[in-house]
Amino acid sequence: MLAKFVAAKMQNKFWIVSYDNVTPIKKLYSGFRSVVYNVGYTAREMRTGKEVMFFSPHLQVTNLIGPVQQIGKIREAA
Repeated sequence: MLAKFVAAKMQNKFWIVSYDNVTPIKKLYSGFRSVVYNVGYTAREMRTGKEVMFFSPHLQVTNLIGPVQQIGKIREAA
């Protein structure tokens, strides 16, 4: 369903989305490149969480930099 929406509405757009690293989200975006990373949370308590970032097909993507820790390589679409 998501893939059809993206194909119809976002075909020539550049986009990045980031979510909690959970199975339903990974299944939903399985047709897109992704990378998992650690990010620090400090709103209520200081902790590290895993998130996953997905990229549009034509976007040039490099390894992550900044206050995040990339886990593994950027994965190609399933």
